[in-house]
Amino acid sequence: YFGYLYPAHNLHFWKREEAGERPTVLDVREPWEWEAGHIEEATNLPLSQLKAEAEQVYPEKNSEIIICCATDNRSALAGKSLQDMGYTRVKYLSGGYSGYCGGLDKPETPSAETES
Repeated sequence: YFGYLYPAHNLHFWKREEAGERPTVLDVREPWEWEAGHIEEATNLPLSQLKAEAEQVYPEKNSEIIICCATDNRSALAGKSLQDMGYTRVKYLSGGYSGYCGGLDKPETPSAETES
């Protein structure tokens, strides 16, 4: 259940990256999951530590934060916690890190053969 959390779909996320925008990404997976692979420039703050450390890591409560976990489940819990703490622009990365890596909604890059 995502309540009032809105998804940041992968296509939107990639377009922002291509435009040079670096959205704030909070990865709430455990350190061993993070070490196996993560979105570049994301911040790792495991769900178990979120309430204790969120305000130190993200002091601006009106900044957009896109939450990422493995598939979406922990993102919902993290988003609810952040909203309860007063954060107003919280989204979750639809499909989580698995979706990001799997290319869900990722635009295809034209090959050199189709460009000519």
